[in-house]
Amino acid sequence: MWVGAFGAKDGANAVWGCMGICQMGYIKHYVETLWWGKMITYFLLPLTLLHDSDFAAGSDRIIEMSDGQIVGENENRLVIRTNLFAVKVYLHCHFSSNTLISMKISYLIACIACMPFLVAAQKVSLFNGKDLTGWNIHGTEKWFVENGELICESGPDKAYGYLSTANKYKNFELNLQFKQEANGNSGVFFRSGIEGVKISGWQVEVAPLNNHTGGVYESYGRGWLIQPSAEAEKALKVGEWNKLKILVKGDEVTTWLNGQQMIYLKDDKIGKGEGFIALQIHDGGGIKVRWKKFKLTQLP
Repeated sequence: MWVGAFGAKDGANAVWGCMGICQMGYIKHYVETLWWGKMITYFLLPLTLLHDSDFAAGSDRIIEMSDGQIVGENENRLVIRTNLFAVKVYLHCHFSSNTLISMKISYLIACIACMPFLVAAQKVSLFNGKDLTGWNIHGTEKWFVENGELICESGPDKAYGYLSTANKYKNFELNLQFKQEANGNSGVFFRSGIEGVKISGWQVEVAPLNNHTGGVYESYGRGWLIQPSAEAEKALKVGEWNKLKILVKGDEVTTWLNGQQMIYLKDDKIGKGEGFIALQIHDGGGIKVRWKKFKLTQLP
């Protein structure tokens, strides 16, 4: 028995072709998922194939389901939809004999199996470029929006200040840009919590040249966990826009500055951490940093 799979997206996008093998009551095939306007092809998702009736030899069948209900049939593809996502599974079956079989695909199994991939592609808008919706201010330092940029600036108290996300994020990739004006001593906290202005968690440092931008510091704990090499420190562009990328997954943290990997850290305590993302203003006064182009992708 041979099973192939084929899928295409409308318009000028590329066509994905794929094949699998049907044996012992299981189908191995590709799943093509549409998420945020991109087509992502996944390989070898097992779905149950039960031998009953109502699947004619040599025929091609497509069953379209909406929230678990069959709503229509067409040729050469299976479509499962829920209110949250769309998963397209393309099948083409050929049988060498006149054996009758039926293919009963568990809707629940399909949803559970595909959900991790969908979460992996979930993008979150942290900053709308207009105001601080979705953020919480901690302390008396200044946080405001100007020309589509998020600005942090020392206030008259010259104390620590934080701007935290209203939501918590465990595993993610965060891309953003920052520009240091005056003293640029700041940072990006992750998996953090706060009481007043006493923050717990881990900070990816944003600081003046040769002050360990991209390194990881544990607040009110072990202190510096890792710092960039002297060579990597040179990646910072003083007085210009810098691109910072932070990847946090499980117990691993990796940071990049302007395309230069700054650190890689594997730490059990970080792996157990939970909490929000936050920006920092260091104490001492005279600090001003501009931020823009926040792009957060949640990971499973």
